[in-house]
Amino acid sequence: MKNELNAITPDIQFTTGIVVFNNFEMYKEEAKAIARFISEFELTDSNVSDAKAMLAGARRVVQGLDKKRIEIKKTILAPYDDFASQIEELKAIVNDADSKIRNVIKDLENKEREEKRQKIVDVWTKRFTMYDLDGIPGLFNRWLTPQHLNKSMSMKKVEESMTAFLEQVQSDIEALNTFDDKESMIADYLTCFSLSEVFAHVKEREEREAQAKQVVEALNDEPITEPTATFIITGQKDILAAEALLKANGINFKRR
Repeated sequence: MKNELNAITPDIQFTTGIVVFNNFEMYKEEAKAIARFISEFELTDSNVSDAKAMLAGARRVVQGLDKKRIEIKKTILAPYDDFASQIEELKAIVNDADSKIRNVIKDLENKEREEKRQKIVDVWTKRFTMYDLDGIPGLFNRWLTPQHLNKSMSMKKVEESMTAFLEQVQSDIEALNTFDDKESMIADYLTCFSLSEVFAHVKEREEREAQAKQVVEALNDEPITEPTATFIITGQKDILAAEALLKANGINFKRR
């Protein structure tokens, strides 16, 4: 049983389809004559029907020729269509085999990546105990990338990347522990793992707090003015009654 296709020149024979329309020029001249007659002839109510009949006859002839063209086209293309179907059948067979082997390769690669991931987990478990980072969850998934699982990256490179990451996080956490607002800063750090971003966030927060403080101080410095109202009361009796009512309720007022 052969396990490969022949690479020799395929044994395919074909002849070019030839169609000869021997009296084409005669048909062409007659069609042009009819068109010229209709464009130059003065059409009237009495002769327009004859002109339409003449044109209809010419159209039937052309339609008959077009029908013949379609029949010839089908005849010429029939061998090609059979050949194209054979090629498509070969392509389907090869593509199906290609799809199967691709799936096998993909399964093998996934298996290799999972085996490598387990090796990485084992190395991480041993190395992680060397750092004071037990209280920080999710560090492994934060560090691990698809590139670490690639066959092209050796375990040596993986361990170097792992060590660099853990050393950096350890150093950054120790630095953040020296600040008064360490809990908030560490929480911020664990979302980005970047000291520069943490300090940028702190600066932004301090600027917002300073602006808010300035607004409050500005409001406190403004003099508090009590609202006043003017009422015009006419008549001695009503004036005396209004004064008595204001005094009885402890309301400050001035009489003008």
